[in-house]
Amino acid sequence: MVEILLSTYNGEKYIKEQVDSILQQTYVDWHLLIRDDGSTDSTIDIINQYISKYPDKISLLARDKNLGSMRSFEQLLNSADATYYMFCDQDDVWLPQKIENALSCIKSIETSNTPAVVFSDLQVVDEHLQIIHPSFFQNARINPSYLLRKETLAVNNCAAGCTMLFNEEAKKLSLPFGKNAMMHDAWIFLSVLANNGAIKQIQFADILYRQHGKNVCGSYGVEYNFKYILSKVISLRSVLKVYKSLYLQANEIFGMNIFSFIYQRVKYLCKR
Repeated sequence: MVEILLSTYNGEKYIKEQVDSILQQTYVDWHLLIRDDGSTDSTIDIINQYISKYPDKISLLARDKNLGSMRSFEQLLNSADATYYMFCDQDDVWLPQKIENALSCIKSIETSNTPAVVFSDLQVVDEHLQIIHPSFFQNARINPSYLLRKETLAVNNCAAGCTMLFNEEAKKLSLPFGKNAMMHDAWIFLSVLANNGAIKQIQFADILYRQHGKNVCGSYGVEYNFKYILSKVISLRSVLKVYKSLYLQANEIFGMNIFSFIYQRVKYLCKR
C-alpha cells in the first residue's frame, strides 16, 4: 500500500484539483493522509467534504499548531504506516499513472532491507495548468544524475519531494529529521545516499508543477549572464545564508568538512 502524505496551508484555490487527480490514479491501493498546518481559509471544509465521500481513502490528522512545511511533513511521516510513501503538494496535479510509474521504478531497484527512493522530472505549468516548460530539470539547468551522488546533492538542494516515492527502510533511517535539515525531500535523499541505499530516476515527468507566485518552493529558469551575476551579488547575504544551511545539513549527515563543501560547490557550479 502507498501512503500519500499531503500538508496543506490555505490551499482552498487548488486543492480540489490535486485531490481529484489522486482519485483518478490508475493504481488504486493508496491512502491519502492530510495534515493542515493552520489554514484560515476553507481548506479544512474542502478536505472534510472529501473525507465524508471517501472515508476509507482519505484521513485528516487532528488540528495542531503551525510547524512549517518540512516539520509538517515530518509529523505526517511519523504518523503513517505503509509499504511505500509519497509526498504531495496541495497545488499540483498528478497525471493518472504517477503512482503506477513510481512503483514500477522502485521495484526494479529494491532488494531486501535496502532503503530506496525514486524521483521524476516535472512539467512546469502556470496557475491555469498551461505548460511553461516541459522539464523542470532543463529549465533549472539540473542534471538528474546530480541527485544520485551525495557530494553533489549535498551542495545543491535540487530534490523535488512531490516526485518521490520511497520505501519503509528509507523512512526509518530518515526519521527524525535532523536539526539542520533544510527540507524533507533533500533530507531523505541524503539519508538514503549516506546509508548506501538505491536511488533511480523515473523516466516520466508525470506531475504538473503549478507556479502561481505563492509556492513554498518553485521553479526558476537559469541563464548565466550579467543580469544573473548581478542578482547574485545584490543578494549575496541571502546566498551565503543558504550556503551555510547547506553546509550544516551536509556536515550533520555526512560529516562533510567546510573545505570539502566549498570544493564540491565550486565543482558543481563549474559543471552546471
